[in-house]
Amino acid sequence: MIQSVPLTSASPQDLSTTIRNRLAAEGISATSISFEQPYGLAAVVEIQSNNPQSTVDTLHAAEVFAGLGLDGYLVRVVDSTGNVVYLEDTAYRAQAGQGWAAPGLAVPNLP
Repeated sequence: MIQSVPLTSASPQDLSTTIRNRLAAEGISATSISFEQPYGLAAVVEIQSNNPQSTVDTLHAAEVFAGLGLDGYLVRVVDSTGNVVYLEDTAYRAQAGQGWAAPGLAVPNLP
């Protein structure tokens, strides 16, 4: 279940650094991190990967966005040719999430 969390007062720069550090701890490097503000801050993270299956498996095992007080997030994984192979978004306030994976990509527990 997706739980609503109190919104953060941290700056986008601080949140970006935290997300980058958490991804790096898992061996993942974000191509870009930006923020939208539907209500609170929502992270938009793009990751380019030569091994999308490994990247998605690692993302699902990690808690990159836990405890940050975001309104939500969107993660987009693109393969080495630039094709989107995985999308996941979560809106904590709405307690909703959804995902999509390219055919052939095994993804456990898509929201």
